[in-house]
Amino acid sequence: MNNSLLYNESSLPFNNTNNNTTETTLYQGKIFDTWQQAFDIIKVKYDRVERNPDGTFRKRTIKCEHQGTYIAKSNEKQTTTKRIGCTWYINLSEPQSKNPFKHVYVTTFHDTHSHILNPSVIQFGNNKNIPSEIMKEIKFLTVQYKMGATTQRQYLEAKFPGQIIYNEDLYYAIQNFRPQNKNNSNDAAKLYTRLLLSSQENPMWKVAIKFDDNNTLTHLFWMSPSQLELWYQFSDIVVQDVTCKTNRYDMALSLFVVLDENRNIRLVAQALLIDETKESHEWSFKQINLATNNMHPRVIMTDSDPAVHAAIRSTFVTTYPMHCTFYISQNLIKKLQKLLGKKFHEFSSQQFTAGLYTSSPVESINAWIKSYIFNSNISLCELANIIDKRQFSEDKNYQLILWKAAIPCISTHVSTSTFMFSSIDKKLEEYLPPAILELQRNEIRQCVFYDAMQVNQEIINEFDEYNLSDQYLKNMSDARQTTASCMIFDVNKEQITSMWAVSVGNKLIEKHFIILLSNNSHHCSCLSLINREIVCRHYFQIMFRSPIAKFHIRLIPSCWYYKNKDPSKEPFLVATKFEEISIPSIPESNIPFLTAVNHSTLHDSITQHKRLTDIQLYGKIAGLIQKVTMKAIKKKDVRIINILEDYLKDDENIDNNFEDLESNLDNNFGDLESNLDNNFEDLESNKENQSHVLKNPNKQKKSKGRPKGTKRIKAFYEKSSAISSGNSKQYKCSHCGNMESNLDNNFEDLESNKENQSHVLKNPNKQKKSKGRPKGTKRIKAFYEKSSAISSGNSKQYKCSHCGNMGHNKRNCDQINSI
Repeated sequence: MNNSLLYNESSLPFNNTNNNTTETTLYQGKIFDTWQQAFDIIKVKYDRVERNPDGTFRKRTIKCEHQGTYIAKSNEKQTTTKRIGCTWYINLSEPQSKNPFKHVYVTTFHDTHSHILNPSVIQFGNNKNIPSEIMKEIKFLTVQYKMGATTQRQYLEAKFPGQIIYNEDLYYAIQNFRPQNKNNSNDAAKLYTRLLLSSQENPMWKVAIKFDDNNTLTHLFWMSPSQLELWYQFSDIVVQDVTCKTNRYDMALSLFVVLDENRNIRLVAQALLIDETKESHEWSFKQINLATNNMHPRVIMTDSDPAVHAAIRSTFVTTYPMHCTFYISQNLIKKLQKLLGKKFHEFSSQQFTAGLYTSSPVESINAWIKSYIFNSNISLCELANIIDKRQFSEDKNYQLILWKAAIPCISTHVSTSTFMFSSIDKKLEEYLPPAILELQRNEIRQCVFYDAMQVNQEIINEFDEYNLSDQYLKNMSDARQTTASCMIFDVNKEQITSMWAVSVGNKLIEKHFIILLSNNSHHCSCLSLINREIVCRHYFQIMFRSPIAKFHIRLIPSCWYYKNKDPSKEPFLVATKFEEISIPSIPESNIPFLTAVNHSTLHDSITQHKRLTDIQLYGKIAGLIQKVTMKAIKKKDVRIINILEDYLKDDENIDNNFEDLESNLDNNFGDLESNLDNNFEDLESNKENQSHVLKNPNKQKKSKGRPKGTKRIKAFYEKSSAISSGNSKQYKCSHCGNMESNLDNNFEDLESNKENQSHVLKNPNKQKKSKGRPKGTKRIKAFYEKSSAISSGNSKQYKCSHCGNMGHNKRNCDQINSI
């Protein structure tokens, strides 16, 4: 802290922080009314202090800030110090006796400085100090908003325009308010105790913990009552992701996210894992099964982590694991962009990403959590507080949406849904929240851009007879016929009442097919009821054309309704123009959701995955057998027959041995299980006698250097110039011209093996152009030296060096021969 200095008694006044100058002199025996009055005048470093039993000051020694000497902690760094041994000091005292007004007296005053007093330095220091009001603002912005120095400076300069704030003072203040020291208390035990108390107060809290033999925390899972309710209602599609660097122990934070009826992101479960292995993810998934009574989600979307995928397959047996398209698209860019070239953009934009989803909802929560974290050095309790703050924010947003929906209001314009489907629009507004209601109304608005035509029975029979199993993908040229056949296969054929083809209004080609069933449900090839769980625009176009197509609120799943809504007694509805001729009807069976898919033809996801794997394996084996068979026939080779017969014999022997092994395992498993039970009981009894204290998880430290058992990666100049025999690629050195080496290979061991090197890489020589023509080349003749007359047999021209004429040389010169 920068404090002002005291001047001597005769000449210099004291300066306060308000820049008001008052003549104040100090002398032995001076009296102050209060301690605060003395401290306001004497602004120097405090030293010795004595207090009364009630905590108030009794004696106080004040010294100059230049007092004493500085003892250096290290001799390596050259530093400076303000402690130059000044001997100025003053003693203040509040006597207990004969002091009814509790005055403060100057008992000792040594008014001698060992340095020069500069009033301008003191004045500048007083003005330079950050006032307490601004310090409160800095503390608030640093602790509550995690605001950096640049943003804080802009805020403070706008709020306090007359105050000069220096960078080093602002940096020091921000660093002072940031949490620096780690809390050495048992962080894991505190968090688990807090969650355990919550579960005891409310049994709807679900908490699970796992620790190792040293009582060190390895896994922690918890779900609040509101999260449990959200899981029961919206767990059809769950997005899972793992984020790191959220705590000082490097534990991975696994988050589970769903979308509620307002299409908002809701956090439904969280877990802290010591690592990201398959076993850790399996443990967290099993805790979800225990908390939700094995209520598996229909689809889980992940970030393509093989460990998470394997854990889902082993824990959520009825769940379909779906990978985030962002990571798949990145792999496509890596694998296909070079092969497809200019067609890659068309492939990625029209064929791959259409209709697929990403894990962006959980990624946004990861970013939200990390925005409240200074760094990765926070404790587990602080991380849990941030997660609680996130849930509180979600609940507040949900209450805001309910408040907006409760305000009575009407539309200022006549919409398509109100004009063409008035009764349906009223029913949708009664049951659906604003977000889902807007999605459904948008589908109704889009229906006017489509056209529908009923398909006759002959074409339906043709679609039914179309056998997909006998077709290969490259032979399926008619996508229209393939789509219709798949739709008929998915539903009960006896319930089909009619089939419609839907096309865009400005085209004649069918875009989608819709099958109407006898239970007043439907099945559209766009699969909107399955993918988005809302009624599609194509069905509303058919409703506008035929009274047979009817709407019921149970076509939309009940998870999108307002709470406490019972649609069991709601009638079927038709378009507005068919209301007078249509007879109202109520569904006969009380089912929560009208579905058109024949569940008897569907299999669970694991069976589908295994079937797909078998098909891929069959295709691979069939392709290899076909190649081998053609080669064997061409070469008249009968060894392939013996190989196949030996494989069948070996397979029969393996099956027989497996049956014997299975029977032996069944006999031994009973004995092993009983021994394990006895040992486990002994272990539990021994644990009861030990004092268990839950310990903080061990931080995963990365060792310096390369891992043991791995080779060091050589730098580019350390690569050997020798090429292995298996590599046929040859190099030519641009420096020496030799083969089997290049310029990079000649860098190896330049410093240590210079004597053994055949050459040492040097800087390139500057290319100098020599005068005249290069040796071994002919002189280029000028244009006037070329003869206009070219001989018929030889185009070469000569010039005589004796007479200078063209056409002959000195040997054939007439002048020389005539002499």
